[in-house]
Amino acid sequence: MSNSPKTALFLDRDGVLNRRLPNDYIKYLSEWHWEEKVLEALAIAAQHFSPIVVLTNQQGIGKQLMTANDLQQIHQHLCTEAQKNGGRIDAIYHCPHLATDICSCRKPEIGMVQQAQKDFPFIDLSTAIMVGDSVSDMVMAERAGMKSVYVHNNDPIPSQLLSSSNTSFFAKLFDFIQFFIQ
Repeated sequence: MSNSPKTALFLDRDGVLNRRLPNDYIKYLSEWHWEEKVLEALAIAAQHFSPIVVLTNQQGIGKQLMTANDLQQIHQHLCTEAQKNGGRIDAIYHCPHLATDICSCRKPEIGMVQQAQKDFPFIDLSTAIMVGDSVSDMVMAERAGMKSVYVHNNDPIPSQLLSSSNTSFFAKLFDFIQFFIQ
C-alpha cells in the first residue's frame, strides 16, 4: 500500500474505534470504550493520512433509542480524545436511517463517501482505504473504488470476504496502521 500523505482513511466506528455492545447500540457517552491501542493508531495515522473520516450507520437514532444530540456528544468526545492523544478525525458522517429504509447513505451504499468527497475534494478514491469490521463496510469500499481493510477483532472472518483480492485482514486498527507505515 502507498505511503502517500494524501491517502484518505475512512474508518467504521463500532468494532474498529470502540468496542461493540452485543445486540445493542452505543447510545450514551458512558457506554463508549475505546478498542485497544486505537488512540495510538490515530496518532500515527494523523501523520500519514488526509483526511481521516469516520463513516457510521447509526440506526439507533431511527429506532428512537438515542437522539442526534446523544450521538453528537459521543462524536465530540471521540474527536477531542483523538486530538488530546496526538491524532485527529477530520469528519464524522452518520446514517440515522433504519436498515429497512431506502436511503443512499446507509452502508453499503456510498452516500457518506460521496459527502466526504464534497467536503474534501482532493480525496482520490483509487488510493483511499476503508477500515471496517463488517461485510457492508467492505461492499461499500468496493462500490466506491477504495481498498478495504477488514478488522476482525480475533473473530472468524466471513467466508464471502476470504476470496476478495481488494481486502486485507488485520486483528485491530493498530495492526493495520503499523503495517501501513512500514
